[in-house]
Amino acid sequence: MGRNKILAGVCPGVAGLLPVKLSALLVLVGGVARREEGCSNIRGELHLLMLGDPGTGKSQIMKWACRASPGRAVLTTGRGSSGAGLTVAATRDGNSWALEAGALVLADGGLCCIDEFDGIRPQERAVIHEAMEQQTVHVAKAGLVTNLSTRTAIIGAINPRPGTTVTCGRALTEVTGLEGPLLSRFDLVLLLADPRHPDWDRVVA
Repeated sequence: MGRNKILAGVCPGVAGLLPVKLSALLVLVGGVARREEGCSNIRGELHLLMLGDPGTGKSQIMKWACRASPGRAVLTTGRGSSGAGLTVAATRDGNSWALEAGALVLADGGLCCIDEFDGIRPQERAVIHEAMEQQTVHVAKAGLVTNLSTRTAIIGAINPRPGTTVTCGRALTEVTGLEGPLLSRFDLVLLLADPRHPDWDRVVA
């Protein structure tokens, strides 16, 4: 098929995973933002979450997406980022304060890839909700009050919690450790399981 020929050029170093590659391509292409009468703006950017066993190619897909993004792209990790690091932080500049943009604000108009998405501390995940859905961040820090745009597509990657496996028979909140409201911000959630099949392992190798 012609579609498969196109997908063969998406992260060619990873064998198979055509649905995942197609999803990453759709995130890069994006949708069309619109405003319905009497409603708030409906974003056109897509958010993708890849839940999979270690070694299934999640990080490689994200790195390829950052390189292929037609706009700006930011690659970060949830385990090494705070809520302020992802949105905005207040820093002292001499005798005054200044706002320093985080990853989602820096990626405005482009793509933000967050590896180890579950590494974001639970008490700081609330600030991500507004940035993902309303695509703005309201700031009131150190006497500075403003709002910044986060019109960015997001690709997140996460491993299943210890003691759990990637399966459709279990709730995503149980496997990921993420809250339902945060999971609902993702338009696509893909499950990547390692088949542990000798023939497939030879193809990947």
